Amino acid sequence: MGFVIGFIPVITWFWLSWQRYGSIVFEQFFGFVTKIATEQRNGNSPFYYLWNLPIKTFPWPLFSIFGLLLVCRRSFIKNGLILVVCPLIIFLEISMTSTRLPHYSLMLCPWMAILAGIGLDWLGEIYNQHFQKTKYFFLPRNLSYIFGSLGAVVFLAGIILNTGIIQISVSADIKTYSSIGLFLGLGWLSLPIIWLAYHRFGQKFLTANYWLAGWLLPAWFAIAVAGSNGLLSNYSPDVKLFVKKSEIADVLKNQSINFVVQKTETMTTGGDKALLLLTFETPSLGKRFQKLADVPINNYAWVSPEVEIGFLTNERQIGTFRDWKLIQVIERK
Repeated sequence: MGFVIGFIPVITWFWLSWQRYGSIVFEQFFGFVTKIATEQRNGNSPFYYLWNLPIKTFPWPLFSIFGLLLVCRRSFIKNGLILVVCPLIIFLEISMTSTRLPHYSLMLCPWMAILAGIGLDWLGEIYNQHFQKTKYFFLPRNLSYIFGSLGAVVFLAGIILNTGIIQISVSADIKTYSSIGLFLGLGWLSLPIIWLAYHRFGQKFLTANYWLAGWLLPAWFAIAVAGSNGLLSNYSPDVKLFVKKSEIADVLKNQSINFVVQKTETMTTGGDKALLLLTFETPSLGKRFQKLADVPINNYAWVSPEVEIGFLTNERQIGTFRDWKLIQVIERK
């Protein structure tokens, strides 16, 4: 029953998308699944995610390991299927898929977050105890010192890159990332300070909640800074710049735009991705045609770079994006 209920949002999404966009929704979706299962890209090995995922989600994989061990030890019968077996199956699936692109590992992040939360909660319990009461007292203590030292390095590097105290030739992208380092480094620096204040100087109000905040708040601020700098969005800035051109923007705002494409996965460079981007950037979608000659007079259309769609002599070209043309079919003179 739960399986059926879980599919209700998926079926609803497919139905609403089909109502608006037509059969291209199914062609793109199932065609994409076939494509990623057979296409080889970037030459990444089956062990790719073993190092790529920990680097890109650092330091949460470390706490996820603690959480994983705790689940296996304390509640595997109750929670092991959802918290251990399920992410393991997903990990094996994306590792066996031949494309192995970095963003596929995003599917594992919710489980990693849950396991990291379990691990952090356990470390917080140890933080509140005296060193003689638990043999694991060294874990939160050493983690505080290690990440405090790392935070000092990251914070100083961020200051140097942002202020130019030391003249180093760096790109604008590195300077953008360095602002993230300022927040992250300063947050990690608080960890040994909170630890020492609680355990060495008797500031008992600095409970585990403050220590845990030293882990979580810097990461949240770093994400906020990354978002404000455009590092978490706009991965295709060229399409944004293209549709803002006055001649393109006027047409998109006031006209319904058809699509002329024969294969939903065009084999030319950037074909299928360009189709997706242009679909999202087109407010009023028209019809889909497989031949350019089928577009009615005075209609506008995005035209695929495929040779199979044919050509016209009575077209007015308005703009070009990744070999896709925005045209108007005009009357023959």
